[in-house]
Amino acid sequence: MKTVDLTSCQPPSRQGKEPSVMALGFFDGVHIGHQRVIQTAKQIATEKRLKLSVMSFFPHPKEVLEGKTVSYLTPANVKESIFGSMGVDTLYLVKFDLALAKMSQAEFIRNYVVAAGAEHVVAGFDFTYGYRGSGNMQTIAQDGEGCFEVTEIPKAELFGQKISSTLIRESLLQGNVQLVTACLGKYYETAGRISEVRTVGQRGQVIVQVVTMPYFTLPASGLYEVLAEIGGAVSHGIARRKEGSDVIELKLKPVRDIVCHSPVSLKWVKPVSEFIFRRTLRMKKLEKGRPGGYSGDGFASDYNADADFPGDRVR
Repeated sequence: MKTVDLTSCQPPSRQGKEPSVMALGFFDGVHIGHQRVIQTAKQIATEKRLKLSVMSFFPHPKEVLEGKTVSYLTPANVKESIFGSMGVDTLYLVKFDLALAKMSQAEFIRNYVVAAGAEHVVAGFDFTYGYRGSGNMQTIAQDGEGCFEVTEIPKAELFGQKISSTLIRESLLQGNVQLVTACLGKYYETAGRISEVRTVGQRGQVIVQVVTMPYFTLPASGLYEVLAEIGGAVSHGIARRKEGSDVIELKLKPVRDIVCHSPVSLKWVKPVSEFIFRRTLRMKKLEKGRPGGYSGDGFASDYNADADFPGDRVR
């Protein structure tokens, strides 16, 4: 996949433009609704024997226009990887700035969408563009002046709610990673690097600290079952996230060759009850003739017992 970076000062060049079916949107999280937009565009591209392109934006308009800190679900490089895996030929990544925000709706379509060679545009029902979002799916064909056809993708719903990046963000902040999985069609995944490694217990279980990379939204504080990928190997584990911290404490089965600064990918499976987990550890200690009770000394001391943990049950 080819990535073309665009700015308000450097829109697509009309010379050498490549005809394509274009999926338009911010696509944060690339949830099921977003996937339908891109899959529909891909189907049309196949039928018309055209290339498939995506036009996305960064940073979020709220950061530029309102000065707000936005909790992203997926960094631009992760979205780029997802688009590539979906068969996208060209990604146009537009830098959203004040000059772009002031652009009229017709000017944006003419200078970016038409200039990039779009012959068919696919977007969600609530896509907006141009100054103060004045353009929408009812005006885009007129603004395109007959240069492209338009397909509007209807609202995607789950349990009566619109699947949206906002719903996913709110669900993560509530610790409801199972709803997030349903909205994405897969486990939510974050990336980070190992900052500390310790081995505990007679069975050599490993506790690592993982510093999360920027532009991810972490779940609410608590314990979670996760799938951790380190060095190409996937291991079941238990992750603890503390409120306000981007550092994840992670307990794994014995894993070879874990070193500091190694990249880690975490797939968030489901929450784990701390009460039930501590009770399980107390029972394991009592079975082995060890003193029971919760020490309260922190994550590592609670997990020193050579006990199985809920991650063993993840399939």
